[in-house]
Amino acid sequence: MEKGKSRRAVRCIEALAFLLIFVLLLAFVSDALRGRDRPEFYSERKNSLDVLFLGSSHMLNGVSPMELWHRCGIASCNLSENGQLLPVTYYVLQDALDRQSPKLVVLDVYKVIQDTLYDEKSYLHTSLDGMPLGLGKLRAVYGLLPAGERTEFLFDIVLYHDRWKELGSLEREERDPDFKGYSPLYTTETHEGFQILPESDTSAPPEIPVDYLRKIVELCREREAELLLVATPFTTPVPDDMDRQQRVNAVKELAEQWDVPFVNMMHSLDEMDFDLNEDLADTYHANVSGMKKITDFLGRYISERYDIPDRRGERDYAAWDETYIRYAEKLEKLEDE
Repeated sequence: MEKGKSRRAVRCIEALAFLLIFVLLLAFVSDALRGRDRPEFYSERKNSLDVLFLGSSHMLNGVSPMELWHRCGIASCNLSENGQLLPVTYYVLQDALDRQSPKLVVLDVYKVIQDTLYDEKSYLHTSLDGMPLGLGKLRAVYGLLPAGERTEFLFDIVLYHDRWKELGSLEREERDPDFKGYSPLYTTETHEGFQILPESDTSAPPEIPVDYLRKIVELCREREAELLLVATPFTTPVPDDMDRQQRVNAVKELAEQWDVPFVNMMHSLDEMDFDLNEDLADTYHANVSGMKKITDFLGRYISERYDIPDRRGERDYAAWDETYIRYAEKLEKLEDE
């Protein structure tokens, strides 16, 4: 009897070990076939980042952590992605706070305009595919997707399996870590006559983004990270059937209810010297010129109001100065192309 129990126990252990190895191999092959690296955030030293930037493409194209480092000595990373809605941001932040203990989280609220858990699946892949398989990714996939649509996000070999012929080896092109999440845009689009609506002109945002914005507020308080809500400058189609400006304006009242600061840069353009005809790459996104003005404005705001250390000169952050030099050279080269 005892021998029978022992054999069953051994078989169970062997089965579990096989399953674990299978899952790890599947995750590794999925990562190789994906053809994109993991975000540079996951290579940062644990608890080395003092500020995290999150949001959609407005933040992705609007704030450069290396510019912030050069100007203020703030160690930060930009975790924003194209089409990242607030429910997705909530799970990205949750995973990030399991790995870092930032003093401040800065969140762009533009996506308060959209009443859905996620945008197109391609955008959801952009936010989740780089997240290592673990508790954070499981929470995100099970929180955002119905049962029949989760597999390709947990094991994206399902999505990328046709790419195996492209690989001479299991190597992938690494994303340049020197930009620390920032994605530059170089074009310029003018917006003559665009009307910025007064702060008092509001429209109630939809339920889903407000609910997840509230969850982000609560999560930051639980993890003892301060939260700063912002809206970077943008324009809109005319007419605007989504009331973009009005819904973003409405965040001010929500922020006051939650006792969270909100900086709507749409109403600080003169102070920022931000020109809608020179500093936007398109209707919604800042170009490199606009990024520098947004980053400078936020850097001054953060330095004046938060106890964020200037890490320049600290031994543990010596590599950041070298990274900035590479970043600046690459940015200038890209601007000249």
